[in-house]
Amino acid sequence: SIDRKAGLISIGLDSLMAVELRNKLTQSLGDSLNKALPATLILTHPTIEELAKFLSEQLVTTQEKRALTTDVGLLMSGTTNEFKCKLFMFPYLGGGVNVYNEWVNLFDKSVQVNMVAPLQYFIDKNKTLWFDNIIDDISDLIIKQLDDRPYVFFGHSLGAFVAYSVSLAIKNKVDKLPQNLSLSAFPFSALGDNSIFKSTTLNKETFEEVLSLFDIPQDLKNNDAAYESFVNVALQEVLCFITHSRKVCDRLDIPVTAFYYSEDRFATKEAVDLWQNCTSGKFDLIPLSGNHFGPFTNENNKKIVRIIQSKL
Repeated sequence: SIDRKAGLISIGLDSLMAVELRNKLTQSLGDSLNKALPATLILTHPTIEELAKFLSEQLVTTQEKRALTTDVGLLMSGTTNEFKCKLFMFPYLGGGVNVYNEWVNLFDKSVQVNMVAPLQYFIDKNKTLWFDNIIDDISDLIIKQLDDRPYVFFGHSLGAFVAYSVSLAIKNKVDKLPQNLSLSAFPFSALGDNSIFKSTTLNKETFEEVLSLFDIPQDLKNNDAAYESFVNVALQEVLCFITHSRKVCDRLDIPVTAFYYSEDRFATKEAVDLWQNCTSGKFDLIPLSGNHFGPFTNENNKKIVRIIQSKL
């Protein structure tokens, strides 16, 4: 018998077979899926047990708590008319559109959760690494979703800077700012010319040294194929990030909530606290336990959800 916890790649599944398996699953499950299966399906769910769990969560059933529908570059919960307010969530460096999937059902049913695609999606779509051009595209996408209902942004790691940059772009286009901007584990100091990203000649080897500060989850590092994919995507996103034109932090007249994590070696308390410079509104600095991936523990994600929901 095959061990359900064994890695599919370790028992003989190669990259071509992984693509074929994903295609066959898509064909077999068809309309039963609530969204298309990702191209990285086997990399992000490398064991039979993880794959089965993921597929069961994607199947549309009458018991499903919150149906997910897709838009280009956006994954949203339910239909627009059901909700009183909207939340837009931006993924971390190297993360996919579905990194917040487990958070959706933690929110009150009055909140529509919109998970924004990662920078890599927009890099591929626009065939450019220019950060400002991509922010322009993301802001246009979100503006199409705005109406009279309030909305808030949450971004973790690089997603925090993307959320901030999109807020500025929206302000300049329609002057309809989010009700609150929640920034998690992104150091204000990364914006400067002396940041760890700009002061290092980036290639795959030097970038992996930088990534050591992030304390990447061990299960991801242990999966060679998944980790290599993560590093390649993250490197592309950083190469995009360092093209940003922002030399100083433009202020937003909205409340900002910043989260830092006690063991985070990349985004320290002092570095995150400097985000108060980007707002003329109320600023809250929230301490949480854990390292850079702290938001994705059951204890922390529930705390973050409660805080975000209190801002709506």
